[in-house]
Amino acid sequence: MYTNNLLIRKVDMTRYLKVGDSCKVCSTPRVDIIHQTLLEILELRPSIKSIPESVLAKGKDFYAICPCCDAYALGIELSTGFPFTEADGNITNIQELTSRSDWGY
Repeated sequence: MYTNNLLIRKVDMTRYLKVGDSCKVCSTPRVDIIHQTLLEILELRPSIKSIPESVLAKGKDFYAICPCCDAYALGIELSTGFPFTEADGNITNIQELTSRSDWGY
C-alpha cells in the first residue's frame, strides 16, 4: 500500500498544474493544450501569462493554461481559436467557451 501511495504522489508531481485546477490569478478552471497546439500558439508570439517560462521550457505533452488570463493566446481574436480540453474531457475553443451562458469569468 505504501508503494502505491508513493507511486501516485510521484505521478501527481510530474505536472505543474492540471486541467481543472483554479488559476492562481483569477480562479478560472484551467484547460489543457497539447504540445503541438502550444507550438502553433507560440508562432503568433503571444504573451502567455498562466504558464511559467520554466514549465514551457520543459517540453511537456500537456500544459494547463487559464482560458481567462490567456484568452488572447488561445485565439480569442481569431475566427476559430486553438483547441483545448476542459476538465470534463470536452474539446472546445475559446470562442465556444466564452459564448456559453454559464461563462462568468
